[in-house]
Amino acid sequence: MRAEIRAAGGPDIGVSGRNSAAYEWIAGEYSAGRIDRDSALNQIAGVFGAEVPSTDPTKNYLDYYGDHYDRKIVPWLKSIGKVPEPVS
Repeated sequence: MRAEIRAAGGPDIGVSGRNSAAYEWIAGEYSAGRIDRDSALNQIAGVFGAEVPSTDPTKNYLDYYGDHYDRKIVPWLKSIGKVPEPVS
């Protein structure tokens, strides 16, 4: 989106997050065709997981949302017989 806005003459909206340089690098690799969309999304997800939510600066997003998933979603899935498969 950033590139589209700039190409249309709009302002540079920048890239948020403490890992903005990593997001820009991944987007550049994708734009240049050196990685595919799935690889770019997976890499961005990995970087985003290390970001810190403003609502709980003692955790990163991986822990913040992972804790909720483990406490709320997994028990519910088990109760309806849909035990989640482990992800490597």
